[in-house]
Amino acid sequence: MKFVYFILVSLVISSCSDTNRSGYITEVIQIKSTIDSMEVAIDAMDFEPIQAILSNAELIEQKVKLLNMDTIPLILALEIDKCLAASSNGEVVMDGIEVLKKELSDAKETAISLENDISEDNGRREMYYEYIAFEAEKAEELRLILERYSERMEEALEIDEVSISSLIEKLDERIAAIQVQ
Repeated sequence: MKFVYFILVSLVISSCSDTNRSGYITEVIQIKSTIDSMEVAIDAMDFEPIQAILSNAELIEQKVKLLNMDTIPLILALEIDKCLAASSNGEVVMDGIEVLKKELSDAKETAISLENDISEDNGRREMYYEYIAFEAEKAEELRLILERYSERMEEALEIDEVSISSLIEKLDERIAAIQVQ
């Protein structure tokens, strides 16, 4: 009788641990899915307009250096500031996205490793819940960072190519006027 009782208790305990293990694996798969969706979102982002803004901002800065700041009308100075602010946002986005890609790659590797540990019943089983909670929180933080970079990118793209071209033309006219004098 004791033997049957022992076997039943062992079966119950092992079946519970398998249920926990499959639940943990499901959670890790959700984390990996979140990371994958962020990678897809980054890959779908079009960075060419940001690159154009950065290039034009450098050109505008060079042209402004040729002018005496006292000779630039306020309205033109505001346009210059708007372009340089867009450029600043663009730089933040470009730099941040590169760091975010690395962080996502690291988080994905960690999630894969954690999934393998759980599947193979390696590591400290009592800590799986904490590991998963930590990785889920990290994935959520990365999602929020990506969201913020997307907002910064939209802010940078508020200035359009026509405005930039017009600003460059105005600066060229001012430079030409100074050179004639």
